[in-house]
Amino acid sequence: MLVGDSGVGKTSFMKRLVHGTFEETHDSTIGAEFFKISYFTKKGNITFNVWDMGGEVLQDVFLRNADCAIILLDNISKRRKKWLTLIRNHCGNIPVAVFVNKCDIKAVKHGISVKDNINLNKPFSCLAKELLFDDTIRLYPPLPKITFVINYEMIFE
Repeated sequence: MLVGDSGVGKTSFMKRLVHGTFEETHDSTIGAEFFKISYFTKKGNITFNVWDMGGEVLQDVFLRNADCAIILLDNISKRRKKWLTLIRNHCGNIPVAVFVNKCDIKAVKHGISVKDNINLNKPFSCLAKELLFDDTIRLYPPLPKITFVINYEMIFE
């Protein structure tokens, strides 16, 4: 589950990770949007099924079976406590990664930049370490599909 205030960049974060694209502006998410992202690890593949929650209203149906969560903020604020309390009340003591987008990456320990494509795998890496009980785990994005085109005319000339 991915939560945070409206406009912090949750959907942009997921679209950048999954599709490799970034849009300066887009419509706010109404309800929830679903994304799937997989990584390779030394222990095998791990897949995160991510519900990108609209920033204003969270529905119990999306929270009910969450195994972990990412709280995305646009600054370090007291809003973190609001989101953490909501998750704890609905999901119990699941692993939660709190990260700040739209920040000076060097100044914020848990900072990401969706626009500049910096540290985007970090929230999932933190969650994987907790879910797999392994502080040494490293995530590797899937290799891109490569297509080879062979020009047979050149081979047989």
